Amino acid sequence: MPTLRELGLETYEIVQIARSQLVDAPYNPRLIGEAEKRKLKAGLKKHGLVAPITWNARTGHIVSGHQRIKLLDALAGSPDYELTVARIDVDEAREKELNILLNNPNAQGDWDMERLNELLRLPDLDLQGAGFDHADVYRLFGESSLADRGDALDELAEKVREFRDRYQELFKRSAQRQSTDFYMVVVFRDAEQLSTFLQEHGLPDNRYQSGEEIMRLLAGCRADELPPTHRADERIGR
Repeated sequence: MPTLRELGLETYEIVQIARSQLVDAPYNPRLIGEAEKRKLKAGLKKHGLVAPITWNARTGHIVSGHQRIKLLDALAGSPDYELTVARIDVDEAREKELNILLNNPNAQGDWDMERLNELLRLPDLDLQGAGFDHADVYRLFGESSLADRGDALDELAEKVREFRDRYQELFKRSAQRQSTDFYMVVVFRDAEQLSTFLQEHGLPDNRYQSGEEIMRLLAGCRADELPPTHRADERIGR
């Protein structure tokens, strides 16, 4: 039975090198936001590096793994360490092709949403360790995926239902016939992050916030620049 290497389909070698030999590819087009960094860092902290960084010995460039290596530096406490990499030896044109291929979500398929939902409902599955947070799950699947986990997702689903039912009842009692589709759910990582956000932006410690206030914060304008009906003293829940 031939090996993949003999068939020409395995073109890397596993070697151990110093971290200092890995150079960021200056053309790397992949970006990552702060929220995604936190998820990736949490996964690396829990599981460690379970797949090697791809490194081109000819140029010294990282081909795949730029974000992982930066977070590993932070977790290791310094960039002074050795690691095992998948070493390739190609010219820069081919290196760029591989950089795009290995980072291209269009070449990596998509979720089977039914199977993903089943997995994320497992009570012993750590969402953070899988790179998800509660907001991701709610956004993908809604309330139907939040039951039976026995963790904060159950609590989140219940709070959202309470919020919706409360406002629907308010509008039933009034003579107004407006749509109740005027709210959104914002989920913070934890209670501390929520408290910090409210304090930094001078918002009341209240679960219900005014959309006008959030719009003001995003626009970067001061409360005294808004019409009286849009100011903080008109917030819902005050």
